[in-house]
Amino acid sequence: MTFTRVTVARQGIGAAVQPDSVNSALFGGRESITVAPGVDVVSDPVSIAFANFAPLAVSVYMDSAPATIPGHDDGNATSYYTGGGSGDHASDAVGEAFVNVTTRVPFVSQIDVLAASDTATVVAFGDSITEGFVGADFLGNPRLDGVVDQNVRYPDFLQRRLDMAGRKLVVTNAGIGGDRLTRDAIPVMPRFGPSGLSRLQADVIAQSGVSDVIVLIGINDLGTPIGVGYEEMIDAYTTMIDQFHRAGLAIHLGTILPASNALLHGYISIPPADPVRMRINAWIRSQALADSVIDFDAALRDPGNPSVVNTRYVSADNLHPNPEGYRVMADAIDIDRFSGSKCKS
Repeated sequence: MTFTRVTVARQGIGAAVQPDSVNSALFGGRESITVAPGVDVVSDPVSIAFANFAPLAVSVYMDSAPATIPGHDDGNATSYYTGGGSGDHASDAVGEAFVNVTTRVPFVSQIDVLAASDTATVVAFGDSITEGFVGADFLGNPRLDGVVDQNVRYPDFLQRRLDMAGRKLVVTNAGIGGDRLTRDAIPVMPRFGPSGLSRLQADVIAQSGVSDVIVLIGINDLGTPIGVGYEEMIDAYTTMIDQFHRAGLAIHLGTILPASNALLHGYISIPPADPVRMRINAWIRSQALADSVIDFDAALRDPGNPSVVNTRYVSADNLHPNPEGYRVMADAIDIDRFSGSKCKS
C-alpha cells in the first residue's frame, strides 16, 4: 500500500489538531512511500514536543483505499477518518472532514520518542490484559464508556506510579489481544497474530533503551481449545526468560489471572484451564529464573474463590479486569525491582 502523505501533530479537541504543531513525516526525505505486505517502515525524525499522556494525531492520506487495513483492533483510543473520495486532509488543523470514528488504531504500530540518556524503557509484554481490554458483556464485546481515551490500562497506571516516584522509566505497552505464548493464532482468528515466543526480538528486545520487561501471558494458551499443557508452557517460559537474559534484560514474571467463570477460558475450555493455570502459577512463584515475580493473581482473585477474579476488579466478561482492576495490577508491581539501566541505543 502507498502512503501519499503522513503528518504528526498535537491533538486538540476531537479530530482537530493544534495548528502550529502540524509536521510532515518524511521517509528518506520523501513524502510518499509504498510498503510491501508484512513490512514495517520507520519515518525520518519529526521535531515535535509533547507532554506525558498528551495525545498525538498521526494523519495518513492514501490515493487509493487498501483492500485491508492493518492495525491494532482494540486500541482503547479514538481514531477519526474521512469518507471515501474526500481528498487529502492529512494537513488539516480543523477536524470537520473526519466524520467517522473507530476505536481501532490503523496503520501506526508505535512512536519512538527521544529521551534523556538516563531514561530506560520497561516493556509490558502480554495479551489483551496487558493491552487493556475491558469487556462490556459476558460474550466479550468491548466496553467503550469510561475506557476509550481514558488511559486506564495497567501499564498506564504503572507509568503514573513511576512518574510520581520520580523514576526515569518509560512504560511501553506490547500487549496483543488474543495472543498466545506458545503458538500462532488459529486460522479462524488470524488477527490475533504470531506467538509471543516469535515476537520477543521485535516487540521487546529491539525497543530503544529497554532494561526491563514485565511478562503476563498464558491465559490464551490454556483457554483456546485445545489448550496447551503444563510442560509445554514451562518450556516456553524458560526459553523466553533465557532469551531476555541473553539480551541483558531483567524479567519480571507475572502470575496468570483466574477466569474459570469466563466463557471461552472457563466454561468451554478443553481441557479445563484452571487446574493447569494454578499449577503454572505455583511454578512461577517458586522458580528462580526470573528476576522477580509479580503476583497479579493474588492481587485480583476472589478471597473466597481463587478460581475467579474478585467482582470489584473484573469486567462483565469475567476475564478482563475493569479499570479499577488494572489500577490494582499496577499497584502490585514492586517498582524498586526495575533495573532501570541507561539506554543502550
